[in-house]
Amino acid sequence: MSRNLFKILIDALASQDVVGYVNEADIANVTELGFYVEFGAGTGAGVVLIETASNTSYAGTWAVLSTVTWSAASKSHYVGVTDALAVVRARIGTAVTGGTVTVKVVGNNR
Repeated sequence: MSRNLFKILIDALASQDVVGYVNEADIANVTELGFYVEFGAGTGAGVVLIETASNTSYAGTWAVLSTVTWSAASKSHYVGVTDALAVVRARIGTAVTGGTVTVKVVGNNR
């Protein structure tokens, strides 16, 4: 297995509906994705969604792959995805209070 992708999708942000994309070019050479959702110190609430659609400009409701709900400050959550996907995004679904969240993705080729 070799790592073909590392990208910061959301970098220390808190506002609802902030998004970061794993686009067609990013996903072309990977067969599995790992998302690290890291709520910072002082945070007290927030939700991050990992979603997919057919392209980054899709204007409808994206399919939810995973919902990560805040459970503690300074906590990292992991979401693994191995499906055939066109594009994926991380989106702050509920604003983060008291601090920020960072979302990173790694992609491997099996």
